[in-house]
Amino acid sequence: MADTSTRTGAFRSRRRIIVWAALVAAVALLAVAAVRWLLPEAERVEDDAAGLSYELPAGWEELPDYDRAERFTSAADAGLLGPFVGGFGEEFAPGGDLGALAESMAVELPRDMLSASTAFTVLRSESVDIGGRAAHEIELTAADPVHGGAYVRLLVVAVDAGRAGVLYGFDYLDLDDARGEIGDVFASVELC
Repeated sequence: MADTSTRTGAFRSRRRIIVWAALVAAVALLAVAAVRWLLPEAERVEDDAAGLSYELPAGWEELPDYDRAERFTSAADAGLLGPFVGGFGEEFAPGGDLGALAESMAVELPRDMLSASTAFTVLRSESVDIGGRAAHEIELTAADPVHGGAYVRLLVVAVDAGRAGVLYGFDYLDLDDARGEIGDVFASVELC
């Protein structure tokens, strides 16, 4: 008889452990679901003129039309002198050289903000694929003798016949955190 009660007690102990483990797992799953539900979704910019969309990191704001340079059909930043991204469409001949276009634009676009004697160093220039479309991405640093260092990143995507979508990223201070945030934006690029 004692043997039966010992087995029954051991069975009850195991059952309690299993029930408690299941309850703890259920509470953990509910907590994760609640956190995901309560966190706001990242803002996504849809730039139809560029044919691209991209996600903004926390703390970034999409800029209104009146606050963007004329060329840009979308733009966002992390505040005054913070990192910036902007998009626009560009005429592009089918079969043209995306790499040459990306490299020339990556040096041309920051010229408005940097001195004429700025020296650029290419960190990376490579062909990539965005949504099944040919693209080219380039990263540069800029050594401006007047203003100091800057970081430039540019993506050119052949979105359709005769048009390329361009996403331009710029950080005036060339900070590692800003590079990471610009990298997050570029990693989120999709075709519209």
